[in-house]
Amino acid sequence: MIQRIQTIYLILIAGIMLAMLFLSMSSIPMCLIYGLTAISAFIAIFYYKKRTLQINICYLILGLIVLSYVASFIITGLPTAESFSNINSIIAITLPLIAIVFDLLAIQGIKKDEKLVRSLDRLR
Repeated sequence: MIQRIQTIYLILIAGIMLAMLFLSMSSIPMCLIYGLTAISAFIAIFYYKKRTLQINICYLILGLIVLSYVASFIITGLPTAESFSNINSIIAITLPLIAIVFDLLAIQGIKKDEKLVRSLDRLR
């Protein structure tokens, strides 16, 4: 349902993860993680009637993004001062952070919707 702000956040997460997928085409494990994250974000959009499941999927997305950070540090090592001179390294570090922020905002919006629905059910 496009009227909900968390849908926009989930679309942005999917877009960011697809961008990361195309930036990391050389590493198959990273491609799998980014692809799975993007697919999970698209799936979460369509579970707007099952908000608790949608929240759980968003937590899965959060875990996958953190896993992508851990995997990138294992594969490439910790970032150094020389790696920050490369624009791809800067993008690879900042885009998942932005996705984490969008995911947390989506979780907050879904919880707000769930609270509103529960309060309306009490009035009936």
